[in-house]
Amino acid sequence: MKRIKDSHQRIRLRQLSLLRQRRRIIKIKRIFNIKRNNAPKKNSTVPKKRNHNHLKVAVPKFFISEKMEESLFFINRTFKKAQHGSFRSIFFEMNEVERIDIFTICLMLSLINKLAGKNIHCWGNYPMMPKVKRDFVESGFLDVMKSAVKSNSHSHFKNQMFMIGKKCVDGKRVGESIKEVMEYMTGTKQHYAPVYDDILEICANSVEHANDRLDEKNWLVSISLEKDSVHFILTDTGAGILNTLHKKKIEMFADSILFKKDYQVLEGVFNKSYQSQTGEINRHKGLPNVLESFNEGYIDNLIVLTNCVWYNFSTHKHSVLKNEFKGTLFSWTLSKKNIEKWKTSN
Repeated sequence: MKRIKDSHQRIRLRQLSLLRQRRRIIKIKRIFNIKRNNAPKKNSTVPKKRNHNHLKVAVPKFFISEKMEESLFFINRTFKKAQHGSFRSIFFEMNEVERIDIFTICLMLSLINKLAGKNIHCWGNYPMMPKVKRDFVESGFLDVMKSAVKSNSHSHFKNQMFMIGKKCVDGKRVGESIKEVMEYMTGTKQHYAPVYDDILEICANSVEHANDRLDEKNWLVSISLEKDSVHFILTDTGAGILNTLHKKKIEMFADSILFKKDYQVLEGVFNKSYQSQTGEINRHKGLPNVLESFNEGYIDNLIVLTNCVWYNFSTHKHSVLKNEFKGTLFSWTLSKKNIEKWKTSN
């Protein structure tokens, strides 16, 4: 090939060559894009899969113990949705809540604890009504949730909520809380054996004999002030007393003959009518202890919620619920009259 001596001509030819090369590349890309855009899309008729990572639930407007059926329906429905979905978090919408009480706050925390065992994060907002928001914040709920927002109460004693259980019972924490209650009630920081023993027996019973799932061995302890008394609530998220009660065959036969109702069986548990599957004499010991404290006058207003039974030992009235609480809730109050009765007896 003849060499071109003119440098300007060589540069010009080089530019033309690069321009033709660039045009070929653009043409190839254009043809490729046309073919790609005209190609049929795979699964074009299948709708895009929805994001199931987050669930938003509206808390009932009247989330109170007087409406226990509706409250338990909300608890069970929320857990069922979370269990059958691939949710990573649940948002509790509480803006419209007009009434809430310590019973349902404990039920909500028992649900949150159960969801935490399945690695589901829970969060939410506050009720818009100032009084409801204040009662909710000062209940101690945020202490359990480890929130940065705390109660604005300036009283010496504030409401308490904390979790105990799992592998051991935190007797020191329970003892300190009861001493604070006694200081609030009497002005002196002192021990009160009936409530201390009742709480430890109930929780120890769960730790020693429950199944191997640690998330189902937690007990929520709630201590809150009322007008002339202190209100104790213990809540767990196990299977419930009636579902975990293993009776001997002769006892089952007697119950079938007498057609005992669930509330009658519950009364029998507190009155030591049944033994455990293993035959251990200390099984269910915590339940008779609580009833004994109540009968001796050391605590008042004993109420138990378990499975489908809501039983008031003060009035001997019961309710059979359509919506089951899969756990156990103990509720009682402590007044100065109870403390004086215990001191006189001891």
